[in-house]
Amino acid sequence: MPRLAPLAAALCLALTLAPLLPGDGRAAEPGATEPKGLAITVMHPQRRTMSDTLLVTGSLLPREEIQVGPEIEGYRLVEILAEVGDRVEKGQVLARLSRDLIDVQLAQNTANGAKAKAAIAQQRANLDQTLAQEAEALTAVDRTRQLRKTGVSSQEQLDERERAVKVATAQVAAAREALVAAEADAALVAAQRHEIELRLERTDVRTPAAGIVLDRDARVGAIILSARQEPLFRIARDGAIDLDAEVPESSMAR
Repeated sequence: MPRLAPLAAALCLALTLAPLLPGDGRAAEPGATEPKGLAITVMHPQRRTMSDTLLVTGSLLPREEIQVGPEIEGYRLVEILAEVGDRVEKGQVLARLSRDLIDVQLAQNTANGAKAKAAIAQQRANLDQTLAQEAEALTAVDRTRQLRKTGVSSQEQLDERERAVKVATAQVAAAREALVAAEADAALVAAQRHEIELRLERTDVRTPAAGIVLDRDARVGAIILSARQEPLFRIARDGAIDLDAEVPESSMAR
């Protein structure tokens, strides 16, 4: 038992000096630095849109195509106000047709309208006159009948007054018919004017909706032979254009 005392003392000394020595058992050199750790950057996850480019072959087609043409025929195209690629608004004038002939017809109609109004005024005056004559004839026949009862007037006078009443009544009826005919003529002139003004308005070729002009087949000087012929303009409604293309199946997964 006495031999274990020196061994225990040596073991305690070794455990005491161990923390003071470097890991390899050698003393640290003066001025040496400890190795640096790796740099770490922390990023927060974000939602982003990723885009890719794919080369395909196809056609650009309007989602809805509007064909614009004149609503009247037989007139010459005198002005073009829109070209391919122009953005147009609803009701905008794209082209104009000649209105010279329509202006002449409108002037003639104006003159006819004035004549019709004058004819109505004349027939009304004539009717008033015949009504007055009829009233006078009725008064005369009533007076003659009273006188006939007293013997002052003869039967011949009474018969004459009654014939005058019949003539005046017939004249009133004729005047009424003439007034109705004059008013009918005036109504016809007014209807003709409405039709002329409508044709005049339609000399302006307007687009029924907003969009982009895709094609123009209008040519200045051309005569519009039929309103149903090839349209003067083709328009993509609201400018909506779709791509009609074939995409390779291998690219669909992208």
